[in-house]
Amino acid sequence: MRFAVDTGGTFTDLLVEDDDGLLHMYKAPTTPADPVAGVLAAFELAAADRGGDARSLLARGDLFIHGTTIATNAILTGRTAKTAFLTTAGHPDILVFREAGRMGLPMFNLSESTARTAAMIGVFNGIGASVPPNAGSFRRIAVRLRENCAVGVPRHPTSCSLATTNLADRVINAVQAALAELGDGFGMAEHGAIMSAGDGVISGRDARRHGAPFVNQVILGQTLGGASPAADGWLTILTPGTAGMCLWDSVEIDELQYPIRVHERRLVPDSEGAGRWRGAPALSVEFGPLDEPVDVIFAVDGRINGPIGVQGGQAGAPARNYRRVATGERIELGALVAIRLERGETIVGVCCGGGGYGRPIDRDPARVARDVAEGYVTRARAEAVYGVVLDAAGAVDAAATARRRAVTLSFPGRGPG
Repeated sequence: MRFAVDTGGTFTDLLVEDDDGLLHMYKAPTTPADPVAGVLAAFELAAADRGGDARSLLARGDLFIHGTTIATNAILTGRTAKTAFLTTAGHPDILVFREAGRMGLPMFNLSESTARTAAMIGVFNGIGASVPPNAGSFRRIAVRLRENCAVGVPRHPTSCSLATTNLADRVINAVQAALAELGDGFGMAEHGAIMSAGDGVISGRDARRHGAPFVNQVILGQTLGGASPAADGWLTILTPGTAGMCLWDSVEIDELQYPIRVHERRLVPDSEGAGRWRGAPALSVEFGPLDEPVDVIFAVDGRINGPIGVQGGQAGAPARNYRRVATGERIELGALVAIRLERGETIVGVCCGGGGYGRPIDRDPARVARDVAEGYVTRARAEAVYGVVLDAAGAVDAAATARRRAVTLSFPGRGPG
């Protein structure tokens, strides 16, 4: 019997090869204070599956292989001890992971297939549904890639563990936004970047189930949709590659499955990228533990620069994540987050809004009025950014709107874009 263990930052995986050559996998939460405890917990699960204990199971083993990303996670999150490093002058990057290249992070590389398909997704997003995405149209696209670069053909051994997410999304966005430069009717605005705390990995022990361990990624939602030449951004795009096909979790089911309480899931007013066609507004999700602590880990992109608009459209709001402590104070979190929430604390994840397409002043006033009624846009933003004036009942004041937009056209710096 042979064992292989991988201790990660969130959970510990155990692979058991039994005497018949069959493989069995077990998962337990990682215990950062004592990683061995997480390994033993995984063995306890495997032993219970066989009607024995961990000691007896380990005694049957011929080989034990252990790997861990604890050191990698410590470096990425900045939680390392203060250390001095002496090296030869001119070689400060000697400790950088060799598969990542000089001074690069090890996971931020696309595989050749994801580099090609990301570019192609951007093309088909940008040319509209009249061209079918089939083998014939695929053959008309030539994607040129360089070797040994982050977006290209990797030279192995190279880690490509995030090849389907962050960097691929950036490639898709860049291509579809570039196509918009061909003229109105082409391309798309940028979608937002992932991910907020609302899609974080949670783990801990469930007191309702006698302390049973749990670990999973919740998908409480992100919007992120960029606008196209003919439609507003989707509320459920999730990522450019996912393209709206990922379903959000049911709040009630998540609360039944895990010891958490979801306090809020709502759209954020005035977070959309304004435009003739607007981007999706951002989504705010807030949740926290019931009684026992809950660990949350996630990596968030789009904190500094929100998704850009095209053809005169504005950028969507950037992402924000916070820890709300028991006093109610919100503490903003960074890009790489691994925290433990205690009882009375919550985590707040606000995703990006989507970029807008076309000038906001050209948006149909009736659509702006509907956005205000839905709570996507405030009255103040409707007038200041879209040049649309509403009466007390929420209907468009056509005369006031015409005057407001005329001022903007005559003095572009004094009103909506």
